[in-house]
Amino acid sequence: MKNNILIIGASRGIGRGLVQEYLSLGWNVYASARDQLHLDELRALGAHVTHIDVTDSNWVKLLTLPADVSFNALIFVAGVFGSPSGSQSIPTREEFDFVMRTNVYGAMAAISHFAPKLKRVSEGLPAKFGLITSGMGSISQAQGSYGWLYRVSKAGLNMAMKAASNDYPNIAFTVIHPGWVKTAMGGAGANVSVEQSSKGIAQVISKLSLNDTGSYKTFENQNIPW
Repeated sequence: MKNNILIIGASRGIGRGLVQEYLSLGWNVYASARDQLHLDELRALGAHVTHIDVTDSNWVKLLTLPADVSFNALIFVAGVFGSPSGSQSIPTREEFDFVMRTNVYGAMAAISHFAPKLKRVSEGLPAKFGLITSGMGSISQAQGSYGWLYRVSKAGLNMAMKAASNDYPNIAFTVIHPGWVKTAMGGAGANVSVEQSSKGIAQVISKLSLNDTGSYKTFENQNIPW
């Protein structure tokens, strides 16, 4: 029987790359996007699709996933960068709300809604819950304030995962820094391809056990200081 995975935020970039990676591994892939064009593209790849807008406070109530599907893994990818401004600039209320709602609230809602529903593959293989973060969310490694709001949101995401991992002892949780990836967010100067990042993330998820739940890792499976 095939394993089932849900990838939230698969319109493009890393999310799209993860859809392709898990399809190549033979998984049943369920993927979300916010608009019909990207849903159609994901369906053409072979994924089952659902509309999710994580900025909508009611998104978990609007899901159209089959009731009889049990997920063995979930990866929360949805995220925005916002302004690159540092601590010399006060974020506008609108920008703060948008970035924090997407990057933090969306992840918290996903954890609360889906974690109780995840099913382990077998006795020795727990369910997996991965969330895409950034090295910019590391407090101990912060050496500047560029992308101040984004940094704060990813540190918040990290805490949401770490705290929740204590409540679900049978699920292996992690946050994963995908690298500086050549996406619309990462830009053309990035040094990691979508394919490299996606393959690495999938490998991190596959190796994740209950012994290292609550971890903060790179896509190359290296631990990152909090």
